[in-house]
Amino acid sequence: MMSAPSRTELISSPRPRPSTQFEAVPNADRALPRLAVAAVLVAIFGIFGARCWPVARGDAITSDETTHLIRVLNLFQNGDDLAMWELGAPRLPHVMGGYASYLALRADGMMPASADMEKIARLVVSGMPRVVVPARCVAIGWGMLLIGLVFWAAARTRGAISGLIAAGLVSTVPECLAHSAIAGSDMPFTTSAFFSLICMARYIEKPTARRWALAALAVGLAWAMRHTALVLLILAAGIHLVVALRKPRAPGVAPLAEVLASSGLAIVAMGVISFTVLWAGDGFGTLTLGEVAGRASRGLPQRMGPIDVSRLQIPSSAVSVVKQVRHQNAGHEAFLCGEFGQSGWPSYFPIAFLLKTPTGLLMLFVLAVARMKLGRPSPWDAVAIAFLGLLWLMLVRNKVNIGVRYAVLTYPLAMPFVARMFEGRALRDRVWGPVVLISAGWFAVASIGAHGRYLSSFNEIGGGPKMGWMYLADSNIDWGQDFDALGRTIETLGIKEVTTDVSSERRLDLPGVFTVMNRSKATQVPAATPPNRRLYDDEGEYLPIYTRYVAVSVSRLHGLYSQNDVSWLRTRRLVSRVGDSIFLFDMDRPAERPFVE
Repeated sequence: MMSAPSRTELISSPRPRPSTQFEAVPNADRALPRLAVAAVLVAIFGIFGARCWPVARGDAITSDETTHLIRVLNLFQNGDDLAMWELGAPRLPHVMGGYASYLALRADGMMPASADMEKIARLVVSGMPRVVVPARCVAIGWGMLLIGLVFWAAARTRGAISGLIAAGLVSTVPECLAHSAIAGSDMPFTTSAFFSLICMARYIEKPTARRWALAALAVGLAWAMRHTALVLLILAAGIHLVVALRKPRAPGVAPLAEVLASSGLAIVAMGVISFTVLWAGDGFGTLTLGEVAGRASRGLPQRMGPIDVSRLQIPSSAVSVVKQVRHQNAGHEAFLCGEFGQSGWPSYFPIAFLLKTPTGLLMLFVLAVARMKLGRPSPWDAVAIAFLGLLWLMLVRNKVNIGVRYAVLTYPLAMPFVARMFEGRALRDRVWGPVVLISAGWFAVASIGAHGRYLSSFNEIGGGPKMGWMYLADSNIDWGQDFDALGRTIETLGIKEVTTDVSSERRLDLPGVFTVMNRSKATQVPAATPPNRRLYDDEGEYLPIYTRYVAVSVSRLHGLYSQNDVSWLRTRRLVSRVGDSIFLFDMDRPAERPFVE
């Protein structure tokens, strides 16, 4: 007869722990031929690329692309890195895309020979496809990598079929398509952040130093794309602490203190590794406190008592972080549902997400939450849900409300949960099955309908792209992408004179067409113009307009990023709507009805 174990033996022997492995893959999915899975996945990639390419090739260069490409090309041509960190954003995503454009321009002999940033700026502002398309091809690659990661995350938990469904769903989201065809930091960050979350889930599954180091490198990669990755560090700290506390230990304060200390050291190590990756992405650049004076150093000391520290070298990445923190605290000029604000609104991102996400997909999200089974979540489910909570907590507190693109990571994180509703058992439900299929069809129709105009896509709740401009502006609908289409419209209509006030640094240059950029009131030359050629403001003053036609973009019509009040244009006749973001008015003819479209 066996004797009962002693207290010492119970403490020293390992306790049985609940399995932290990912859920088993259903047997039916295991039998799915790998060749068939690969073929479907390749088809998803192909369709996604075919949908992104016309936008990457046809849309005009956006304002953000202009800003970053000028600085990246200047970096490669002249070695000037100061203009990069001044923006307060990591340079790696822009350098990766800009390098493709730089190589293409060098191959064609189009790069200016002299170290003249003004010539580089003129080259970029020209908007030639050779300037921006190579960089956008890199963004398409990031989008495809995201699709692959979504497939892998869903397939590991629920099988290959579920993975293919999740990958197919995320590849058709208009916001994902839009930012995979734009050379920005949105898709690089989304993809690298998603990868870091996978690494965290694998650490929970099997907590080893190697997997923790891999997670640290992945978080660093995401940080090198955008400073939003600081949220990932918070999540990682919580994960390590929870995993450490769940391990068997002897009772008492000393063992607990030892666990907390070791967990704290691991978290600090992750922070150091992640920052090193960020710094590597910034080229291990350093600056002296004196060099950053007047740019990002307000509050940074130049002297410490009698010691002059103005020559102290600090990482350029640290200065970039300081600038970004100050930007977030100061806020950013924004527009929401007829209101203007500098400090943002807690409701901004929920409203923007509600208006920009296809209604069918919103229904799928609601159904996925309603049908989610309660119980112990898998490591991936726990990580995804926890990060979604942290992400949206950060978004509602964010003072920089300039686009739903900051919430794009929501879509890939939600898709593995949505894909589970398409499993055989779930679809056989007589009530939920048809609702899921109808919602999916609704989503598919909306995605196809948004083809070619993904950036300005709005759902039925927002009145579609025709009415979406009444609720949101900036990168939600107006990023300068319709500038080239404006030129084609003017030529088609036979217009010979036009004033432009659009969200682009480019100047309209058409043969035989007199064009004027609408300057701010402070730089306008007083002139006597007919009453119908005046833009009146709230103070009763007016801006003289020297042409019959005026082209104004959504953001400028709302008064965003402009010192001019051009709202009076709504009393003039609308000649044409260019894409979804530019209105063309006739100053000589009054509006036939109240302006709403």
